[in-house]
Amino acid sequence: MQVTIQCRPRCKRLLARLLLLVPLIALPACESLGYYKQAVVGHLSLLHQARPIEQLLSKPQLADSELANKLGLVQQLRAFARDELGLPVGRAYSRYVELERDYVVWNVFASEEFSVQPKRWCFPIAGCVAYRGYFSLAQAQKKAAALKREGFDTHVGGAAAYSTLGWTADPVLSTFVQRDEVTLASLLFHELSHRLVYVKGDTEFNESLASTIETYGLERWLAQRSDTEDVQALRQQLVQRQQKKAIQRAFTDAVAKTREALGELYQRPLNDTDKRIGKLIILDSLRKRVHVIAHATAWASAYQKWAVDLNNAKLAPVALYTRWQNALGWQLAQKLEYAGCTQLPEKLERDRLRCRQGLEQFFEAARQLARLGEQARLERLQEWDLRASAS
Repeated sequence: MQVTIQCRPRCKRLLARLLLLVPLIALPACESLGYYKQAVVGHLSLLHQARPIEQLLSKPQLADSELANKLGLVQQLRAFARDELGLPVGRAYSRYVELERDYVVWNVFASEEFSVQPKRWCFPIAGCVAYRGYFSLAQAQKKAAALKREGFDTHVGGAAAYSTLGWTADPVLSTFVQRDEVTLASLLFHELSHRLVYVKGDTEFNESLASTIETYGLERWLAQRSDTEDVQALRQQLVQRQQKKAIQRAFTDAVAKTREALGELYQRPLNDTDKRIGKLIILDSLRKRVHVIAHATAWASAYQKWAVDLNNAKLAPVALYTRWQNALGWQLAQKLEYAGCTQLPEKLERDRLRCRQGLEQFFEAARQLARLGEQARLERLQEWDLRASAS
């Protein structure tokens, strides 16, 4: 679908700002220029459609609707993220876009046939990352097909949200606003965390840090909501989330062990035929393990669907969000304890300032990590990971 945007002066300034980023990367072919064009036009089309939440909530036809309730919740979550967590909210998530699709973007992942390491693409803002995003499913599938013809394992996955890292005011999207309160809070805290600290080219650190802040932010949000009339519903949502997290941990561990086994296989002095046979056996073992993990749960069908057509590329994104979460979670706990933050609901108001101080100290530790070189940052995270495992 072709998108035509009528640009006001402010829109034109934003377009110029985004287009200035394109020359920062060498464009080896017209395909690259086309990719950047779809990214800029896709994002600008969202911003063009976005309407201020305050304006929408003032409309009588939206009064007491489910959408109005969720948009009101978003406003509360933004204020909490800014005032209690100290996240750089700015104008992010102050506008809303209704999309007629399940995902806002589709990410393409690729790995060589005999490698567990994902192919990386480099971009002006994000640095080098292990995926390539498209606003069109057809374009994502076309890119995946081209990579497959080159001999790569490929995977296309949809995403309900993304962050421009503070370059623009990211809008609230219909692809995620209808989620329950716990899930919506988690998503917003996660995406806003990317605006705080972001290291170009280190996806595992960036996602693990955002997941750590997301988890802590959700705990604080639920603690201050414990005296509301919705507490029973929130507790049920939290129980479901904890159950889902437990399954996700088992799933992530299974994928990590599979990637390790595949990595060892690919390093062995075997011919390609034997490697392919070994690869099929290892992936089939993972498929069976995933079915066991998710059996008789509310998420069984989703996991079973994921376990179809397994390959190196499909495994690659699984560990991105959790690789360093134990290490960073341990460091956050240390900072909170040192600041005297008990995180007990009954002492929430008393410890409010202490917890904020501990969180700020953790943010500074994360900034220091971000300033380190890649190897030094890796060694520091490995050290924290060992200390977390020993505690």
